[in-house]
Amino acid sequence: MESENKRKNRVAVEWMLWWVLMTGWHWGVQGELALKGIHSTPHPASKEMRYRRPADPSLGALVRMFVVNEGKQRVDLHPSQGFLFRGRTGQALVDSGEWTWFDTPSLHAEDAYSLPPGGLVVLEWNGARSDWGPNTQVALDATLLSGEKIHIGDPALTPSPVSFRAITFLGHGEDPRPHEMALHLQNDSDQTYTLSGLRLWTPSENASSHIFEPTLRVGLDPLSSTDRILAPGQIWSQKLEMGSLELGYAIVEAQFSSQGEDEVDSIMAKIRVRREMFDISGGWVSSELDGKSTLTYEPFLQTLRGMHLNTAHIGEIRGYTDHPELYARYPLKRFHKLEDTQRYGAWDKLKEVHAVEFLGEPQYGGGRPVPPMEVHRALLPYRNSRLATTVTHSEERIWRFYAGLSDFPHYDAYRVVAPAADSWSAYDRWEGERIRWGAPLETIGTMTRSIRDLYRPVSIGYWSQGAHNDWSSRRRPRSSPTPDELRMQAWQAMANRITSLYWFNLSLESLLAFPDLMEPIAEVNRMALILSPWMLEGVDSYHRRVSEVDQPQWDFNAIQTHDTLLLFVINLAYTVDPVHQVFQFTDRRETFVFPHLGAMKPDWQMWRLTREGMEKCQPQWQEKTIRWEDQVRVEGVYVLSADPKLASILQDRRNALESVEQAMGFDLQEPDAAYQHLSRWLKTRVP
Repeated sequence: MESENKRKNRVAVEWMLWWVLMTGWHWGVQGELALKGIHSTPHPASKEMRYRRPADPSLGALVRMFVVNEGKQRVDLHPSQGFLFRGRTGQALVDSGEWTWFDTPSLHAEDAYSLPPGGLVVLEWNGARSDWGPNTQVALDATLLSGEKIHIGDPALTPSPVSFRAITFLGHGEDPRPHEMALHLQNDSDQTYTLSGLRLWTPSENASSHIFEPTLRVGLDPLSSTDRILAPGQIWSQKLEMGSLELGYAIVEAQFSSQGEDEVDSIMAKIRVRREMFDISGGWVSSELDGKSTLTYEPFLQTLRGMHLNTAHIGEIRGYTDHPELYARYPLKRFHKLEDTQRYGAWDKLKEVHAVEFLGEPQYGGGRPVPPMEVHRALLPYRNSRLATTVTHSEERIWRFYAGLSDFPHYDAYRVVAPAADSWSAYDRWEGERIRWGAPLETIGTMTRSIRDLYRPVSIGYWSQGAHNDWSSRRRPRSSPTPDELRMQAWQAMANRITSLYWFNLSLESLLAFPDLMEPIAEVNRMALILSPWMLEGVDSYHRRVSEVDQPQWDFNAIQTHDTLLLFVINLAYTVDPVHQVFQFTDRRETFVFPHLGAMKPDWQMWRLTREGMEKCQPQWQEKTIRWEDQVRVEGVYVLSADPKLASILQDRRNALESVEQAMGFDLQEPDAAYQHLSRWLKTRVP
């Protein structure tokens, strides 16, 4: 017979097993949930911009925490209290105004959810002010289904010595799936590190899953040991073959170690896998003519195509998108709400889509700013689709509150005549002269750098000021930019690396109102497309402003890939014409000096890309710098590469674009040709 002590022990064990099963408690659960990584992006704030109301100096941070189950059993989490931050839920922190938006599995879970062994979840939020900003500490807890709280840790939002500067997915041919990743890591420390591993985490079951698992380890074998070194204070750039990637969200993890040490550190970033393309949009190009869209008329479509536009702010246009032959001859990618995600996300339809855009400018919201959390909820239906989302940012002073909301952020800002968020008369830029019809054109570069830093490592786009017939000003007769004002704004954005360019606003009425802008827009587009392989693959790696007696003279910028550098020189010594109220540019000859950047070497070729063609450069190489002399009016654009075929590559790309222009009857050698073509066509329509 069973002794009394044995019986008591058996009953105690049975009771304990029953309690474990009923409560969902796991032995050693504190060791199962672990914080694997933090991606914290401090909010930037420009000291150059001027506003009627000063920006709040209390700066927060966009934060993503990566929590993994390192145990052998699943962890069942509470549906509404799953993760707590300083003892509070994400919704409570948004309601109190401490966060502007958040995303955790609890936001989507109606019932309890489980984190399987090896599974990872991302906890995302945007802290509004400095109490959730850089160098603060966050007590992170998990609440189990049983109600028990597990303390995960008290991580500090401190920067990693190595960070992601840019990640871009590239493709081949017509395949909408990317096959390569351009990866750029920045080593901000004084130590040397070695890249030891790289892998992707993808949704564990399907695109709708909020749980990620490691699915792809990227082979580093093609890189030599030297190629894997992250030098102190440098930006490391490589392009890596990935195989065919599925579209959707993923976690990129880079592992690195300090030289001479065995300990491996890692950094992580959440990003939407999408094939990056350099698209050029004409904005709202569809207007009404004789009761139909202007996009149903071939002469107008030919003009847009001849200007190298391949995207428009359109959804479905009767007589155009539903006319297969017409659309095939003059395709414009859709850039709209695209609610039918299954239709637009089909593999054969993706080539006709730029991105999802339907929220306008939520910072303004037509007079009522749309709260960031409301924007986040509006974009959630696209989370599980193959479509990338976009949000238009409008005001640098407050756009940090919208940080992290979209897959492909962009902003709009126009520097002459048009409505603006900043106070133009507050700029003391021209030796004490204050003007109300324009702002410093170089602030486009300032804002581009701001939104790039806010969203790293994802790419950004820019709405540039083009021809628009509906602006007006009592202070300046011309109600659109001059050709040089237009070029300056576009090149300030390009030089700081954008990967799509949107013109506001190339409607038929606008082009006819300002025909002198058709040629410079086409020139900028042509040069952008020649440079696009390196714009897409590269990373902004250098910016320096040269001033004399507190007056800006030049902006120097660089974009680097693993084997090429794009160097930009932009003339800031433009003046105010007090008679016509325009900015005036003159040719200036100067010696330009850049430091050695990336992998550049003295045997690399250097060419200047001009509006008319190409010019070979003969720079002087010195121990730490490269210098050359040239004449620049608005922009100087230079390509420096290890590729011995650089000249033929550039020329072939230019020839292909010129062939498109000629096929569309758009001849840049005869600037009025396109305008005259449109005018003759319109005259034939007059009864």
